[in-house]
Amino acid sequence: MSDLERFLAQPIGQLRERFLTRGRPVPEGLLEALEQDGRRAARELARAIRGRREKNRSEG
Repeated sequence: MSDLERFLAQPIGQLRERFLTRGRPVPEGLLEALEQDGRRAARELARAIRGRREKNRSEG
């Protein structure tokens, strides 16, 4: 199982905690995988991560 598959197997709440609350770096390919995920919460998380990235870019 790849690292990406391991992340996708985790509950969305854990991913949200790791990448939004703690601000950990998002591994390459994970954001795109979340956007394609069948779970609505996964797609919402992807939108939130993209929004945070855009906000960070505009601030600095």
